[in-house]
Amino acid sequence: MTDLASRATSRETGGGLGEAGTRNTGSRNTGILGLYTAVVVAVGAAAVGLVLLMALVLVAWGADSGTHISALTALRAGGQAWLLAHHSPLGTKSGTIGLVPIGLIALPAGLLARAGILLGRANAPVAPLEAARLVLAMAASYGVIAALVSFGTGVAPARVGSLSAVLGAVVVALLAGGVGVLYGAELTRPVLARLPAGTVAVLRATGVAVAVLLAAGAFLVAASLAVHSGQTVRLAHALGGGIVGSVLVLLLGLLYAPNAVICAVSYLVGPGFAVGTGTSVSLVGAHLGPVPAFPLLAALPSGTSPAPETWPLVAAPLLAGVLAGVMAGRAAGVSGRRAAVRLAGWTGLAVGVALAVLAGLAGGPLGAGRLAAVGPSPWQLGGAAGIEVAVLAALTALVVTRGQLQLVPEPIVVTLPEQADSGSDADAEPDPEPEAEDQTEPEQEDVAESEPEQQDVAESGPRAEAVAEPETEDVAESDDDAAEPAQDVTKEPESPEPQEDQPEADDEADPADSTGLPAS
Repeated sequence: MTDLASRATSRETGGGLGEAGTRNTGSRNTGILGLYTAVVVAVGAAAVGLVLLMALVLVAWGADSGTHISALTALRAGGQAWLLAHHSPLGTKSGTIGLVPIGLIALPAGLLARAGILLGRANAPVAPLEAARLVLAMAASYGVIAALVSFGTGVAPARVGSLSAVLGAVVVALLAGGVGVLYGAELTRPVLARLPAGTVAVLRATGVAVAVLLAAGAFLVAASLAVHSGQTVRLAHALGGGIVGSVLVLLLGLLYAPNAVICAVSYLVGPGFAVGTGTSVSLVGAHLGPVPAFPLLAALPSGTSPAPETWPLVAAPLLAGVLAGVMAGRAAGVSGRRAAVRLAGWTGLAVGVALAVLAGLAGGPLGAGRLAAVGPSPWQLGGAAGIEVAVLAALTALVVTRGQLQLVPEPIVVTLPEQADSGSDADAEPDPEPEAEDQTEPEQEDVAESEPEQQDVAESGPRAEAVAEPETEDVAESDDDAAEPAQDVTKEPESPEPQEDQPEADDEADPADSTGLPAS
């Protein structure tokens, strides 16, 4: 496609641009095409998200037989739900609704990540700077669409501010779309390679620690719902709405499930969370007032002491810190304890920041009344988790680093006097080994030439035996005694060796002795 664009531009200008002009024009056309692709994928992601949410709202509107709103108002409500999915607060007559289901945020984030992957693959290979331009173009286009949707849904009873709608859409597009472009253009490894030393190790340790905490929180929510399953079913039936209404309530509960998991993480770490102003739920006790009749809230603890199923999960922050410390210690290796403690400290800071962001997404107001404060506090959860993980990770990293240093053997250097003497002799006198090899080469050739003669002697029978037998006798005997074994051998023909073994004996014998001929 780039070559075609370059040829077309060259023909339009009469072909006088040359090779440099063609290359510049092709790169310019490629950049324009990349920006055009960024706009197209942004529009596609926004359109799919809007259609899905509007269809869901229309299904809920059709299931409610007693509603008095029009279909157009239902469509506008679907557009507002799309803006709310980017964590943009929704203003109503009864107050601001900012408690957004994290599962709803996952819808536009997933669509934008998929659009980023397609954009990266369409423009690969691409430089990191050019990839950043593509991400900015996609985010800007997505922000313009969010502004238009906010303007179109502004006449409804509830509305989302244009500024907050644009900011939320641009931030989600930058994060999700940026990750998608890096993955699609295969720039993940080059970008990670440019990061400072130890950054990848910190990111891995942070991911492990956060994953452990989220898994413990999810298990706590599931166990609590199982314990209070009867109350959960009663609340679901109390809402009514028939089969369609029950399905919608279940879907809404699934969308809010990640929020409940993060609240459970804050509960295990220590700060706890709130379900309205003046309320608190933590390990030291639960102080609740009237809560909404929502099935997911049946998992809230009651009483001043944690439930029995909670105690094993209290060790989750300890496990997260220990695992992060093990990874930090292994990443530091033999660099020293300071490097291990430094990595552990950065890991604790990263874990605190990550959980603070998640707490900000999981909480928010539900109107201007008693439910104006719902969810965990970002700074409390982030601070407590960061300190706990940092301290435990540092202690564990010290132990791991100490063990690694003990396993590394110290180098032992031994200087032998013979090596020094041999070195001086080597400098003073030449090595006689090459001469010995040169002298043995002709003898080997003579042996090869005498092999046919050995075969002839082997065929002679008793004479070969008489000649080969003295080789087994002691070489230290005198010349007068050497003739006696030969005579004895000739007198005892019944003990000759088989004819098949004679060539092997002849091969082992000296060529000059076996043939009786001097070496040539």
